[in-house]
Amino acid sequence: MKSGQFKTTNIYVASIIAVKHEIEPAYHLNGSIVEFAFPASDKLYQTLTDFHSGGMVEAYRYAETIKRLRADMYKKKKGEETRNEILQQVPQTF
Repeated sequence: MKSGQFKTTNIYVASIIAVKHEIEPAYHLNGSIVEFAFPASDKLYQTLTDFHSGGMVEAYRYAETIKRLRADMYKKKKGEETRNEILQQVPQTF
């Protein structure tokens, strides 16, 4: 079992992880570069292997995730809150 975080600046890799694992990345600003961070796990690394070997994913979900992560990336660069950060502030009422 892997521990720690997996970080990438590649929006396409981040998007495939977000789609396959149904999780949102944490965003880290490193100078002018935004890093997408996910909890590291054996399953995550298997997803990366599948992706680089031509693995399949639903095209619509993948494209929408790329657009959402790109928008969040630009917000983070401008110092604004990302969608994920805003959602974390909303109290859960169910």
